[in-house]
Amino acid sequence: MTTGRKRSPWPRSVAPRRKCEDRSKETTVDGNRQYREFTSALHRVRAALAEIEATADSPDGLVRATTDAHGRLLDLELDRRIYRSTDSGALTGTITATVQAAAEAAEAEIERITGELFAR
Repeated sequence: MTTGRKRSPWPRSVAPRRKCEDRSKETTVDGNRQYREFTSALHRVRAALAEIEATADSPDGLVRATTDAHGRLLDLELDRRIYRSTDSGALTGTITATVQAAAEAAEAEIERITGELFAR
């Protein structure tokens, strides 16, 4: 006697499960959540990077330089004692080295901030 139902060609132990559809929805929801969390973290990082300023002082304390995250010079302070020396080459080297030290400090801060984002 035949009932109107078709019999599955799969044995019960191998029959495909219908929960796959539910799992794909869960995966999609989880993926969307992870995407939102990542983009939110990325926006926070971008905001933090925009605010980076690093300052360095020369070893003799006569030069102070401040740079932004891109290494652009924002401020340069020269102590009045620099005029005691007539060696302009030495002053140029001191200023250059101090600006470079500030830029390197800004770069280290960038690495710290981005490292926090990608450490997750």
